[in-house]
Amino acid sequence: MGSDITAFKNAVPIIDYVDKYYRNVIPFTDRCSQYASAHCIWHEDINSPSLKFFAKTNTFKCFGCGKEGDLIDLVQHIEKVPFKEACMIISGNTGVPIHFEPVNPHHEAYKETMDEHTRRYWRNYQNSYQARQYMEEKRGFNKDTLDLYRIGLTDAQEYKIRNDIGNISNRITFPILEPKAYNAKCIGIAYRGLGNESPKYVNDMNQDGRQGQDQNLSGIFIKGNCLFGYAQAYSRIRDFNHIILVEGYTDVLSLYQSGIKNAVAIMGTQLTEKQAQLIKNVTDNAILIMDGDTAGRLAAAKILKTLFRYGICSKIVLLDGTDPADLCLRHKFNGQAVFNVFKKTVTDSCEFIVSSLVAGYENTVSVERRKALSAAAEFMDIMDGNELMLFKNSLYKRLDMR
Repeated sequence: MGSDITAFKNAVPIIDYVDKYYRNVIPFTDRCSQYASAHCIWHEDINSPSLKFFAKTNTFKCFGCGKEGDLIDLVQHIEKVPFKEACMIISGNTGVPIHFEPVNPHHEAYKETMDEHTRRYWRNYQNSYQARQYMEEKRGFNKDTLDLYRIGLTDAQEYKIRNDIGNISNRITFPILEPKAYNAKCIGIAYRGLGNESPKYVNDMNQDGRQGQDQNLSGIFIKGNCLFGYAQAYSRIRDFNHIILVEGYTDVLSLYQSGIKNAVAIMGTQLTEKQAQLIKNVTDNAILIMDGDTAGRLAAAKILKTLFRYGICSKIVLLDGTDPADLCLRHKFNGQAVFNVFKKTVTDSCEFIVSSLVAGYENTVSVERRKALSAAAEFMDIMDGNELMLFKNSLYKRLDMR
């Protein structure tokens, strides 16, 4: 139902709907193409209108009482109906179809089981001096951060309890929650060794319907369909209208503890189409933080290409020989200090791509320049408007072709 609900919300402009169906309930005091204003219906709002509707995000927010949400939330309040009925009212008024998939009992039971595992792991962690020494003394995390992300520890003999995955005994657990804003449940876990275990991380297996798997659980957990920390960061991403993308789990925890609470992890060096769509559902702006070495730059170029394809405006921060987790720890989780490092190194994504593409072709003969243009073509094919114009201008300037 998730993707269908997202498409449904995006198909019905909130400002037009309110103006047509709730004009008497919420009369606009001001309206333009990007936003509309009204007096709040949740608190006494006599002086200046504090309720705003935003065309870009298709949401509303009262800057007086803090009430916010989307069109479905608004209809639920005004009509005093549950979620599904609100959707049906909107569909009936606009003609936009809505389909509700029946709850999959196997998936729901799996999520309940995984949630129970995380609770057990959380209790294990509280009773383990070794785990707390590693996460709190060595890595610097406080209790609030660890509890928010449900960090735990598997049993010393976890193999006696679970037979669905091996090699996870006595490991720190990072629960991966389903990608939703509210009441998100655990659908997968990453298990990290406390020492020099190999591999350093073990992940729950993708439930992709391969031979030998329970077909009733197919699709419940696909790592590439999730973003670690998405549920915890969702509201802040909406508030700030941008998302910070990092590679790893502890990067997200460290940024959160530093006060940078709109970060998520792609859990690797590749951004999938599903992950890009999750970003697009909540914002059109992203900051990518990567290692500045050769491997990091190559991975960054691939990630930015996917962001371009989804129309997500992006900037990139390349860190020299460190990662966000180590950076935050070094600055004692001082958010301003960490932000200042990012500010010094942030680069527009178009400039980064141009630099990467032409680095080996600058000041060379025309045939080599044509190779640079050919390499750039795949990026220009997925850009448009001002972004494409800026990209071309920068590219031609760097190649001394203007």
